[in-house]
Order: sequence, then C-alpha cells, then structure tokens
Amino acid sequence: MSDIPRFFAENIANMRAGLARGFTPPQVTLTGRDQSIRLIADAKSAEDTAFWKPFTASMPRDMTAAEQADLQTKAKTIIEQQVVPAYKQLLAFWTLEYVPHSQRALAATALPDGEAYYQSLILEYATVTDTPEQIHALGLREMEGIHAEMLATMKA
Repeated sequence: MSDIPRFFAENIANMRAGLARGFTPPQVTLTGRDQSIRLIADAKSAEDTAFWKPFTASMPRDMTAAEQADLQTKAKTIIEQQVVPAYKQLLAFWTLEYVPHSQRALAATALPDGEAYYQSLILEYATVTDTPEQIHALGLREMEGIHAEMLATMKA
C-alpha cells in the first residue's frame, strides 16, 4: 500500500489550517508549482508516471521472472488505484482552493502576527536579534563604506 494518499491528506489538512489562519506563502510564489502535480494526476496509466520507471529498470538477479512480473503487477495497481487518484485530489485542492485563497501580499509582515514572524525569521536565518530597521541601517552604512572605497580606488 502506498503512503502517498495519507501523506497528501495530512498536508492538505495542514494547508487548509494555514488558509484558515491566513498564513500561506505568497500566491505569486505558487504559480507553476502545479505542473509537477499535474504530471502524475494527468497520467493515463502507471507507465505514464515517474513512479513506474524503477519497475522498468533491471531487477535484482536473484528475483525470478515470475517475482518480477508479480511486483510490476502490484506496483501498477498501487500507482493507478492509489497514487494517481491522490495526485488528482491534490491537484484539485491546489488549483481550486489553495492557490486562489493564498496570501496575495509578498511581505511576511502581512501575515497574522507578521512582525513577530518576520523577527523570528531574522533570528533563524541571520542569527541576530536586530530589528529589520537596524539591519537595513547597517546595510546602508556598509554600502556607504564600499562606495567610498570604490571612489578612493578610482582616484588612485
């Protein structure tokens, strides 16, 4: 049995919770991401999916032809009856529910508790407790210094 339907169902539930809170990635960043889902969702048969590829490769030498055929039959059934339908459900959720209702603003501060969230991202990625304003001011000072060095180098 495939874990993909369960995995997708859990993630769809998480994404629905994000929608309910108003906490999603910016909509513009989601554009085109449906293509990888669509590749599987639109498959006509197991053979049309990337999941089938391992079953066309050479099998272990100690596996009989009958065992190989049995494995391929089971894989085909799971891909067609569980995996592809799970991708179809994910694609429907993605295109009809998630993307249309995701955050339109780009700024993390536009999210619920956005200021605190943005500050937590600064701590996580920059490992400093400075505010965005302090970081911006530091950047401006650094650029001033670099610009002064460039002018001095050009004069020299």
